[in-house]
Amino acid sequence: MFFYRLEVTTKKEELFSASSFADLQCDPLLVACLKQRFSLETATKVQSLSIPALISGKDALIKSATGSGKTLAYSIPLVQRLQVVEPKITRTSGLYALVIVPTRELALQTYDCLNELLNPFRRIVLGLLVGGEKKKSEKARIRKGLNILVATPGRMLDHLGHTNNLRLEKLQYLVIDEADRLYEQGFSAIIGQIMEFIQKRFTDQTVQTVLLSATLSKVPNIGCFA
Repeated sequence: MFFYRLEVTTKKEELFSASSFADLQCDPLLVACLKQRFSLETATKVQSLSIPALISGKDALIKSATGSGKTLAYSIPLVQRLQVVEPKITRTSGLYALVIVPTRELALQTYDCLNELLNPFRRIVLGLLVGGEKKKSEKARIRKGLNILVATPGRMLDHLGHTNNLRLEKLQYLVIDEADRLYEQGFSAIIGQIMEFIQKRFTDQTVQTVLLSATLSKVPNIGCFA
């Protein structure tokens, strides 16, 4: 798999680019949402580099410092691509995007960010799978239908093995956030097993894959990313 590498090294005062989100061809509803709900009109450097590449469908390894705006760098193109799918995505359409993060705390933060970004597109349903929650409640939400899922690795693997309603046939977008922490904390084997589940569901369908990190300079040996 070829990864389009985006590496941004910035000083604090150089965090933002000269590009507005409108300049990056973001949907007008997303531009308005970013202004109203995030108080943002100008993209950071990592966002200005990542958004066009990800909207075009490239796989990417994005390396940028903590606090540089990496979550929006992948979330904006994710939402943009899903909201133009025809026929329109609804709760019952299936799972189109999976975001894997190392910790419950980051999962909650990512969920909140995506939830705000999806405000103009409420027909697209967001879900969360993390340790500490009741699996029965999570299974009920999966059964009702989810289109984007934020999950920690262990919880995701658990549901893949035991929740029949968690289907991956429609998956188009896979994000592995803080890949350096996942790798360092020993999640490589779990990520590899998740990738095996995903690969078994596909023949010729392409899943756009995005890895994000503050420190990694090359794709780690986790599952299909070897």
